[in-house]
Amino acid sequence: MKYLVYIFSAINLYAGTRFLLNAIGVLQTSKYANGSNIFFAVVLITAGLGACYLSVWKGEHGYALIATAAPWGITLVLLLANMLFGDYK
Repeated sequence: MKYLVYIFSAINLYAGTRFLLNAIGVLQTSKYANGSNIFFAVVLITAGLGACYLSVWKGEHGYALIATAAPWGITLVLLLANMLFGDYK
């Protein structure tokens, strides 16, 4: 289970870093607004670092996996709801 935590944490930290670099203007690859980039950077970097802390120093691999996978699960649910209930006229 700890390897899944490390994989999810690495993905979160990578994606969060890319959003952060887009927000400060180093990268120009994002199609989202600057506020969205900052929000996603904070959420993903915090989730990745929090999961690393829980896994490595506290030894709570189950909670760490929940903490690092939660942003992706919430995003999936919100996107699914948007596709089901969105108005596409």
